[in-house]
Amino acid sequence: MLSPIKDSLLSSFKTKAMKKQYIEQSVKYYWKDIVGDDVARHVSCGKFSRGTLTVHTDSSVWSHQVLMMKRTLIKKINEFADDKIVKDIRIQTGYQAKFREINKDLPNLDYYLDKVTLEEETVRDIKTKTSSVTDDRLRDKLASILEKQKKLDKLKVAHGYHPCGICGTLCEKKEMYCTNCRRQKKQEKQKNIKMTLIGAPFLTYAKLNGIIPCTNAEYQEIKADLIDQTAKKLREGDTSDMTRYLLAMLVTGMTPDIITEDTVNKIVVKFRGKTYVPTSRQ
Repeated sequence: MLSPIKDSLLSSFKTKAMKKQYIEQSVKYYWKDIVGDDVARHVSCGKFSRGTLTVHTDSSVWSHQVLMMKRTLIKKINEFADDKIVKDIRIQTGYQAKFREINKDLPNLDYYLDKVTLEEETVRDIKTKTSSVTDDRLRDKLASILEKQKKLDKLKVAHGYHPCGICGTLCEKKEMYCTNCRRQKKQEKQKNIKMTLIGAPFLTYAKLNGIIPCTNAEYQEIKADLIDQTAKKLREGDTSDMTRYLLAMLVTGMTPDIITEDTVNKIVVKFRGKTYVPTSRQ
């Protein structure tokens, strides 16, 4: 269904991310056409994340229905997108639960989006962004998708959503950052913990937490991964003092002034499965 769009509109996008975002928004916009009226009345299209699409159902009965027809829905979505953008579907019961406070009998989010009025400046901005598309039909479709997204953003703000503290993307009231920024901050934090442990592998959780605030679970997980990575280097032939002592101090928690060569060799034997014969050192 998106083949003519790929030939014209998609080719005008400069990055894969822009193309991906357009296709995902198109799936949301044409959701009723893709899954059918009956399913669309009870199941709404949520967010895409690394090949997984989250959908919201209005009852446990429809959650079961979606579970049974998951493969069919995935096939329909991918055929529409002309690409394998969905590999799995995650089901959440409670159709548009985040917006249910608008009306206890909320039948369809589209009904409320139609009641949202966009500012003239926003409408002009959308026209400017789509003006480069020469095909009238494609330009109108793109404008409709952008308008719907702006209305949804406005509706979210009315119900407590706020800009992410880093990128400005709207996120839930209880969160300070959006999902992507939270993930990036988590990865950055994990990297900092790992580098700190490499520099001081004997640090206890209490001492590391004083340097980089973290949970004990985060500390234990990263330390375990670092031990596995260092042991792998050892088994692959890296028998340098740096690797041997790093592994030993990670495992025992001993500081450089306490740990002995005998202790190091015992740890090496444990992780290599055979006796370590140290080479002469200068």
